[in-house]
Parts: sequence; structure tokens; C-alpha cells
Amino acid sequence: MLDGTYLKLGGDLHRIESQTGYWAASEETRLSSVLNGEFVGVWEDSDGKTWIDATHYFTDLEQALKFARAHNQMAIWDNLNAAEIDTRETVSIRAGVDL
Repeated sequence: MLDGTYLKLGGDLHRIESQTGYWAASEETRLSSVLNGEFVGVWEDSDGKTWIDATHYFTDLEQALKFARAHNQMAIWDNLNAAEIDTRETVSIRAGVDL
């Protein structure tokens, strides 16, 4: 399975490609635990471990960061820039507004 975000529909996982918004995980899970209509993020870390996380979509950066921090997540995924955003760092969303 490729790294990415998947939606379970009809018992099958379908890879989601998004150019906007942010993905934030809430907890580690197993593919067998994912219910129809739920999102799951799959990714491999630098040590070769594959992570499977219950994942949630946000259009707002501030909300995504708050959610991820509340669930002790180290990062969120920025779809537009195809990049990880570290939740442990301050992020400037516009002049004078830091998260």
C-alpha cells in the first residue's frame, strides 16, 4: 500500500488525492478497524515502520493544528504543498498571527 490517505467505501480502501486542506491524525489504528466512510492515513517513517492512523480532513490550518496537538500528533499533512507541518513549531499563517 502506498503512503497516502484512503477512504473506506463498500469495504474497499480508495486513495484520496487532495490539493487543498490538511490531514490530521487522531490515533493509530489497524486497517481492519476502519469503518465505511472513515479516512485512514498510511505512511512509512524513516526507520521503515508503517503507520496507520485514523485521519481527519480540515480546510483551516489553525483547526488542523489544534486538533493534532490535542491528540499528541507530531505533524499534520499540508495537501497544497505536499509537505508535513511540525505541530511542535510555531507556524505563521499571516502577518501577526502565529500558531
